[in-house]
Amino acid sequence: MCTIFAYKNKDRESYSFFSEPYYSEKRLVLVTLKNSEIVNKARTLEDVLKIEDFKIQLKIGYSYGAFADHLVKKYKNYSNTTDRVADEKKIYLTSDDITGMLFNIVRKKADYMLINASEFEYFYKLEKEFKQNLQFKLFPDVPEGEKRYFMCSYKVGDDFMKKINKVIKLLQK
Repeated sequence: MCTIFAYKNKDRESYSFFSEPYYSEKRLVLVTLKNSEIVNKARTLEDVLKIEDFKIQLKIGYSYGAFADHLVKKYKNYSNTTDRVADEKKIYLTSDDITGMLFNIVRKKADYMLINASEFEYFYKLEKEFKQNLQFKLFPDVPEGEKRYFMCSYKVGDDFMKKINKVIKLLQK
């Protein structure tokens, strides 16, 4: 009745317990094809998301953190609580894993995607095509990486969550 590596947000807090944070991610980066003039000229992630005909790839039901989720909702009219998009010219929605998503950028199904810098560094090394075709950019408006938590159903109870938090504190010493 628990999931690991969860983001904490107000919606989820309405139906779940959250542990103490046990991991802090690196910041989000934007991944696109090499030599993307739009991305190279952009100063902020918000600048990129404002561009109507520059298609973002998003994973169905996935939260990119409060900052990015807010910008996606504001400029692309999409919330990760739905599996439908209002405008398919703005968003490519997928259930693919990260490797598949990166290949989708290479194959031009979408213009760009957001990913944690650590994950991109790992997957970038795995495929020759990624090294040949992809670039990433870190924007100054993107906040520090999100924290990760255990997210558990209220059915597990307070005592169970206290045990999880105790173990987290022991491991962080």
